Amino acid sequence: MDSIYKIIDDRGRITIPQEIRTATDINKGDVIKISIKGKQIVLTKVGIVDYKDFTSQELLTNIHNALNYLDKDERIEVIKNVLKALERND
Repeated sequence: MDSIYKIIDDRGRITIPQEIRTATDINKGDVIKISIKGKQIVLTKVGIVDYKDFTSQELLTNIHNALNYLDKDERIEVIKNVLKALERND
């Protein structure tokens, strides 16, 4: 594939062209890890978020945001499962 040049908009965004998304199997809703190697920006599709890269405050924010998408009964069920997992790891 030849190089493709994109202009970064005033909010620092670019659109990944369709042919690159197709070639790399990137789809709407996929998680992309953005990292820096030297002077290069590296985008890597990941199956899950690598939480080792987050501070404890960032983890709490992510958990809080995720729980907001669930109704009350679903939140309670998730919290029960987390508590069970913590008890098994003690």
